[in-house]
Amino acid sequence: MCLSAAGPITCNATATCDTVLDLHFIENNLSSIDFESVLQVSFATYIAKNRPLFRPCPTPECQNLYEPTTAISTQETCVQCLLQTCTLCHGQHPTSPCPIEAGLQTEDQMALKAWKENEDVKDCPACGSPIEKDGGCNHIFCLHCKSHICWNCLEIFPTSGECYDHLDLVHGGNGLVAVLDQDLVAEDAEARAELELNRLLDAARGNV
Repeated sequence: MCLSAAGPITCNATATCDTVLDLHFIENNLSSIDFESVLQVSFATYIAKNRPLFRPCPTPECQNLYEPTTAISTQETCVQCLLQTCTLCHGQHPTSPCPIEAGLQTEDQMALKAWKENEDVKDCPACGSPIEKDGGCNHIFCLHCKSHICWNCLEIFPTSGECYDHLDLVHGGNGLVAVLDQDLVAEDAEARAELELNRLLDAARGNV
């Protein structure tokens, strides 16, 4: 991989020959020492061209490299010095969580919590799946675990009837009546305000 990535090795026997020499040809036509030198130069060239993809082992004088990660922490064991290094924070914590990964998870959890609050989404108390109430009554049916849930207190019931009984007994109704009552009150207040306005206008005209 490093040979091809570092750039092709071509024949220079003549000024016009640019035949690409593959690895097997080079190995078969060089001494073991020269072939090892070619591999080392090729590897060094590849690393130099792809520096962001690799980090050196933290152990002093160790020549090994490892591939860093940007989101998930893994423990990379150096094959030369056997040091365990976190690929995310580049520290040594073989038995404890990565602080950077924990911070990323915390940010994701906070963003998810804010989204749920804005969109009026809760977690099903039975299976943990997101449940959403878009109007309607306060009886929620989870499509994942088939539970009947009270939206107000998230209590779980085996049947819809038991959930509605709970809503009537504990919360004073299923939520629809309250909404309808609020709408009727608003309509009545609007009608009374309109009547009062008309009365005042009629009185004003009579005084003209």
